[in-house]
Amino acid sequence: MTAYNPGTRADVLASIPERFDENWTGYKPDDLAAIRAMAPLIKMRDDADSVYFARSLDYVSAKNIDVLRTQSGIDLLVPTSREIPVGAESVIYKIYDAVGMARVIGSNVDDLPRVDVRAIERSARVQTLGVSFAYTFQEMRTAAYSGSGLPTRKAAIARDVVDRKHNNLKVKGDLAFNIYGLVNHPNIPAVVPATGLWGGAATAENIVDDTIALVNTIYTQSKGNFRPTVIGMPFQLRMAAMRKRMTGSAQMTAFAFIQQTFPSIEFVEVQELAGAGAGGNHVMIAADRNPNYYAYELVMEFTQHPPQPRNLEMVINCESQTAGVIITQPLALAKMEGL
Repeated sequence: MTAYNPGTRADVLASIPERFDENWTGYKPDDLAAIRAMAPLIKMRDDADSVYFARSLDYVSAKNIDVLRTQSGIDLLVPTSREIPVGAESVIYKIYDAVGMARVIGSNVDDLPRVDVRAIERSARVQTLGVSFAYTFQEMRTAAYSGSGLPTRKAAIARDVVDRKHNNLKVKGDLAFNIYGLVNHPNIPAVVPATGLWGGAATAENIVDDTIALVNTIYTQSKGNFRPTVIGMPFQLRMAAMRKRMTGSAQMTAFAFIQQTFPSIEFVEVQELAGAGAGGNHVMIAADRNPNYYAYELVMEFTQHPPQPRNLEMVINCESQTAGVIITQPLALAKMEGL
């Protein structure tokens, strides 16, 4: 029997069988020790059962990590950074502002204009997300008897719950825990729509004007240093822009006109922006997408811990950590609410 070796994880993942069976020989020593400790509670037949469950848990963990997850719209709007090491309780970052201006000079001038960089320090605390799943002792006995292994669905649901929470935090944050997302971040300039309510009284021309105003804000506030490369909006706004048509003979939809006007901008559907604004209105965000300008700090990936006995269950606790959205170049983004 081969013990779990982190150095061979990639090779193991590449050869995951469709069904847990005798070919799965890897296990984590911590899992095996924990299961051996609770063996009398489960009424295992012998130590081979402990190894069997350790292997089965490793299989569950590997399948959960290796599963291909669909990239959501928020991932296309917000880059993810993993620079903060696990164990950090907070992070200090700087918001930069370049100052200085070049000018025409003579051949022997010695008072060249000075260029400098101003930096304002900010801090963000690392917060933990937690979830758990469990197998009853009877489920474990049945799995050992039938040789079917432990079901992976419970772990997959736990992972999905954590992923969805991260997506929600990227947009809305959580002020109760001082986690900033795009909508509640104080460093993102807000643009007031001319009419708003795209699904209501706004015309196609109003929709186009609002989008142009949002894009122009990034150009003007940064003096052309940043250029929006992505605009995120919920499904409701996209449908309103596709449904309403411009006046004139072409009868082009507002969305088609916007795409034609800004061919270099990617429009992504971010459903977490639906109702995320004040009063439950929708939000649209434009950004020069670059992890050097802003990013969601994922401190700890989804982590599955060794099992613990609780009542008549084997409980597996899971955690992940984040510092929220950190913005070092506020002029690279702009948001519009009330749509």
